Amino acid sequence: MAGTWFWLAYYRASNLGWDGFPNYKYFVSQINLGNENVLASWYSSMLIFLLAIMSFICFIADLKKHKSQRDFYLCFGWLVFTVIFTFLSFDELGSFHERIGILYSLESVGQDSAIWSGLVKLLIGMMAGAFSLWGWVVTRRYPYVLKLMVLGVLLLLCVEIFERIEPVIWTPGLGQGEINKPLTFTLFEEGSEICSWLSFSGAFGVYAIFALRDEGDRQQASCDLSVTIPLKTGLQIVGRGVLALGLGMMLVQVMGLEGISGDDGVPENWFPSVLAIITSLFCVQLWHLMSPQRRLQGWLYLGVGAFSLLMSAYYGAGMPGWRSDIWAHSRQVGLMLDGSLSAIALLLGALIAIQVKTRWSQAAAIAWAILLSLAVFGVGRYYKSGLVDFAAFAVLLPSLLTHLPCYGVSTATDAQKQEQDSLTLLPSQTENLPYL
Repeated sequence: MAGTWFWLAYYRASNLGWDGFPNYKYFVSQINLGNENVLASWYSSMLIFLLAIMSFICFIADLKKHKSQRDFYLCFGWLVFTVIFTFLSFDELGSFHERIGILYSLESVGQDSAIWSGLVKLLIGMMAGAFSLWGWVVTRRYPYVLKLMVLGVLLLLCVEIFERIEPVIWTPGLGQGEINKPLTFTLFEEGSEICSWLSFSGAFGVYAIFALRDEGDRQQASCDLSVTIPLKTGLQIVGRGVLALGLGMMLVQVMGLEGISGDDGVPENWFPSVLAIITSLFCVQLWHLMSPQRRLQGWLYLGVGAFSLLMSAYYGAGMPGWRSDIWAHSRQVGLMLDGSLSAIALLLGALIAIQVKTRWSQAAAIAWAILLSLAVFGVGRYYKSGLVDFAAFAVLLPSLLTHLPCYGVSTATDAQKQEQDSLTLLPSQTENLPYL
């Protein structure tokens, strides 16, 4: 919010316009929540996607603890919100609902974007109603959770109501645009939206902690969530998820949204960005599960996770589009940026290939590094992310699943409880793991 205020206040006070600003405008504008294809919009989108992940964690927690048929069916409400928040994350980065209604394929039959915008607003309204009813049923045992969820819904409704009355209380003059909107209006709108997502994340986090505690033990200081699945099943789940994302990206490309009026978000950038953030989370989990004797390999995974997070921001901030401006201004700077990213990817890919023993993991690490290097230098894309960008992380992510010790996932928050209740690596269990 401070970055948004600083950028808007500075931009208006200078009266230079975008073309008149010095080159540091490319960096300063990254912190404005009102812009598309900047770090701020990527942060907002990934914050919403984090809510989707937390909703899924709450689903697993309730599924493991349910005691009746009614509780079992109520668990699946969390899956509904996982889907909703995933779509909202995509829409936040890609400005999808503001542009889909005027596709060329629909213009021939006289369809209008208001129909599709109305569908998204209806979705938000349904989410608000569902939170009010389903949320009360599920979370009424935890007053703090219910209050945070209600606060999040009210903040979202404030944004919707304000958008309705904004044209009445402010009409742009001749030659004015969104940038000339009163500063308080922008801060209220963007601030309410961000605070609503933070409120939901707090509610989901607190709910997961309470749901994972032992029944009747409200003073328990720790909680544990362990899930163990066969490797083949895990690979099938991850593979189908990656395939669904890939098909979604190709569908968006076929729709031909470029050049259609609306906000400047690039829907294609969301797919490799979200795949990179999932890869980053996988790498953090691998680092967390490494035994003290193998912390060196753990730090390698942490480095891959940090780089994947950087690449997620790279795509989410629209760098495939900004890249052309950078190269047009200075080929040396463009070459240094692309070369640095490529060199890091090749180095990390080589280090992973050296550490792992299975040929599949080695091939996946090398393929990831090569594909990402080609994509960084513009192969397979033009002003936006392409299938080569997506393919790089689509190859790496399934291979990382095979590196998980015992093919289990644990999120214990207490070291002693983790030793007692969750899966741990025993010396006899580590002989055939691929990262050794």
